[in-house]
Amino acid sequence: MDTTPGFPTDLADVAPWQDLSAANLAAFWESLVRPMDRRRIHWDDAWAVDPGCANPFPNSATLLRSLAEADAGDLAARLNGFYGAASGGPWMLWSAWPTPDLGPWGFHLAGHPPLMVRLPGGEPPSAPPELRIVEVHDAATLVDAERALIEGYPAPELQPFRPGALWDTRILGGPLRIWVGYAGDLPVTTGMAYTDERVTGVYVIATLEQARGRGYGAAITARCMSVDPAKPAVLQASDLGQPVYRRLGFVEVARYTVWFRPR
Repeated sequence: MDTTPGFPTDLADVAPWQDLSAANLAAFWESLVRPMDRRRIHWDDAWAVDPGCANPFPNSATLLRSLAEADAGDLAARLNGFYGAASGGPWMLWSAWPTPDLGPWGFHLAGHPPLMVRLPGGEPPSAPPELRIVEVHDAATLVDAERALIEGYPAPELQPFRPGALWDTRILGGPLRIWVGYAGDLPVTTGMAYTDERVTGVYVIATLEQARGRGYGAAITARCMSVDPAKPAVLQASDLGQPVYRRLGFVEVARYTVWFRPR
């Protein structure tokens, strides 16, 4: 009987994790736009989505492989053509690998967030007793998750909060899973998970500022990463989230390169 897991187990071997994370991230961004018939495009080397959001993050392109210096101009031209074809907010380019300098084509370096991985195994911590975590399953809970994200991340371009600023219920029911955590009746934290054949990607963890430091972010992350306990979890960490993720067993294996591009 073949007992080899369907995922790499060596965290020191970076290349497979870069490939897996990039593919999952590209599919995650698409899962937020395809059901609502928003703009998207597939190339062999990159996927891009453009819901036309005022915040740059939903308007994201993802490299599927390392970008060579000789190919940078061609990629930049294709992306600038795709995003320039419609009105909307600025956009992002995500690469799990180091990239050439894209400044000559109007890009601005946004940072190098760590790619973090958690192998299966171990018990996630229990949620604080006052935190009630529910899976988003209807319009009301989706609005609560959207509010927690926009106010907790925060996304000032989308404030004051307006329901439906990002999504509607068409995004529910597929491989994308969303949770929202309540303290009393107030939605205070949210997170998403996208599971493919080999890994679970954990995304958009956000907690309201006044609710931080109580273990809510760790609890919602644990719920997301446990959607399929047999698979590793991958994420791109913010500076604020890194200590939380390390306590949950995530290990940094590489660094993303993220570019920002105004329209």
